[in-house]
Amino acid sequence: MLEILAPAIRIMILWAFTRFATLGYLTPENATTLTKVAMDVLMYGAPLAYAWWAARQVAKERAK
Repeated sequence: MLEILAPAIRIMILWAFTRFATLGYLTPENATTLTKVAMDVLMYGAPLAYAWWAARQVAKERAK
């Protein structure tokens, strides 16, 4: 059962992370520009990296 729900749980965790990031909870108002840019890169990069990883896992399973 957990194997079925795991992808949805991961997506919800990434969604919550990006939601907190866009609301400013993870980057304070007085943060430097570099910190804000790094947070934006992480916010957009994390879901893309996960999607790439998940696609590779599925491709490996199908190759077997």
